[in-house]
Amino acid sequence: TGVQTCALPISELTSRGFSLSDFALHDTFFDSLLLMQAHENTVKQSQTYATALRQQLELEFYKKAVDESSMFVRTNTKGVITKVNDTFCRFSGYSKEELVGKTHKVISSGKHEKEFYRQLWETILNGKVFRGEICNRKKDGTLFWVDTTIIPFANEAGTVESYAAIQIDISEKKLAMEQLEVVSKAKADFSQDRKSTRLNSS
Repeated sequence: TGVQTCALPISELTSRGFSLSDFALHDTFFDSLLLMQAHENTVKQSQTYATALRQQLELEFYKKAVDESSMFVRTNTKGVITKVNDTFCRFSGYSKEELVGKTHKVISSGKHEKEFYRQLWETILNGKVFRGEICNRKKDGTLFWVDTTIIPFANEAGTVESYAAIQIDISEKKLAMEQLEVVSKAKADFSQDRKSTRLNSS
């Protein structure tokens, strides 16, 4: 009438065809089995919680990194702004209250042709990611350039419900390129003038 004993975990025992009733010959042993099962469940739950917590912390880390380094704008399918972060407000000079509920026309610079916006909308309406450089206008009238990525968000049915734009300021880069173009043009004009002078004097 000896009690069956085993050091295997409950999950291993049950996978081999045993049931708790096979080991319930003694109340103390049965209680031990229940405790072992509870311990296994607790460990699994703890591991699941730890994984979920780590993923949540990583998500918050990435969100903070984006918020600190980039401008973020979310719009509905009609182009109406529904959310902006503090970085976008700082660059544009507008408050969140002044932006939410408005379209991007409030910061439009007028620098882009209609074809540019047509291609932009055609891209995101088809559920594709748009990437490009956009010139915006601050509240004080100053222009600023942003390297822009617009990502469509679709529901389970595949219908696009909103758009998220992540933007990085590239105004200094654009200014440097413009200055370089001016210098290059000046050099080309100077060379052309010298060439014309030599031809006229010969």
